[in-house]
Amino acid sequence: MNGSIWLKWLLWPQQLDGQSSDLALRAYPLLGTAGTITAGIGLVILAIWISRAKGLDLSFRRRTLLAILRIAAVACLVPMLIDLSLQVQVSHSLKPTLAVAVDTSQSMSLQDRYAAGGSAASLPTTAVGGIPASSPAAVSRIDIAKQLLVADRDAQGSRLDQLSRSAEFVPFTFDRTARPAGINSESPGFGELDASAPFTALAPSIDEMVERLRGRPTAGVLLLSDGANNTGGSPLAASARWKQAGVPVHTVTLGDANPRDIEVRQVLANDLLFSDDPATVVVRLRQRGYQTQRVPVILRSGSQELGRADAVFEESASEINVAITFTPHQAGEHTFRVEVPPQPDETAHQNNHRSFVARVTADKIRVLYLEGRPRWQYRFLRDAMNRDRRLKLQVLLTGAEPVSNPPPPLISSLPNNRDAFK
Repeated sequence: MNGSIWLKWLLWPQQLDGQSSDLALRAYPLLGTAGTITAGIGLVILAIWISRAKGLDLSFRRRTLLAILRIAAVACLVPMLIDLSLQVQVSHSLKPTLAVAVDTSQSMSLQDRYAAGGSAASLPTTAVGGIPASSPAAVSRIDIAKQLLVADRDAQGSRLDQLSRSAEFVPFTFDRTARPAGINSESPGFGELDASAPFTALAPSIDEMVERLRGRPTAGVLLLSDGANNTGGSPLAASARWKQAGVPVHTVTLGDANPRDIEVRQVLANDLLFSDDPATVVVRLRQRGYQTQRVPVILRSGSQELGRADAVFEESASEINVAITFTPHQAGEHTFRVEVPPQPDETAHQNNHRSFVARVTADKIRVLYLEGRPRWQYRFLRDAMNRDRRLKLQVLLTGAEPVSNPPPPLISSLPNNRDAFK
């Protein structure tokens, strides 16, 4: 081995992974290159001249030997005119860091149906549970994310394996914010993925990952999500911050772009109902993905069905109101549930129902009506309240002549104790 390789072996018997080193001997003339050469030649000439000027009676061989020795002695002085240095250069090649983040919000648990030749073409050969991706099957979005990352493709390893060859892989999960993911054997690089969080905050989650990547060579953020952002502001408005930080964000969109879904958005009902008196509940429904659809809307109390109505979605209508009339009988506080039966091709069933609480009372509302004289307005209000079976009306005419026993609902004087108002 040459000298440079030998010195490397002597000084660095082992090198770290991704580390390289270089060893070099450098010479820097103090008088400059031309000055150093001139001084060296002058010293050699001086040594020869001294050997000739001695005048000793020596043989030619001895004079030559003495000249060589003097030249060697002068040559030892030459390094004093040169600055010699041993330079060692050690370099490290670092992989860029890639943050891979999986959305774990509730919408990722939705199961989209994929058919042959459709969106399932992007799935691995075998989907979750051994279901072939080419056959019609309902697969949750979180399971698709797992398969896209960890499934072996073409005997070249998973996508995570392929990414880790060129970048340092850092796993994250996110919903309201981003968190480093755990490690397990079933999903290398990710722990148990549970899509149960009620919020998806894309902008704050990406901000958190960008902050954690600060100070490293960064390949970017790879985001696997259905894009159902429902809190934390618009990610488009925050993208300028990520661009300024030099962190590109790559997205993989999961789920059906136009899923079929019927949602019970709102229930309008009185919180006080009267026993044996008809009541009306107004239900607001929203649909996506259907052209024309008729579905039943059912009102229940526990397992008992109290009423139902049909909702008909026209082609251009995305939201409609449906009224259900029922008659409560049992007094007390009850929890009522409005539901739409899940449709066979519907993506989400979690939003097909909504509950509300109302109190049913058998008591009438007592009304005390004070009036001066029996005007036309008085007669209208008295007759209207008398017809309402939920009211118990009492009327006091302060401007009329007192009567000892007036006919109901008239009274001769105001009640004079607390119990009379109950």
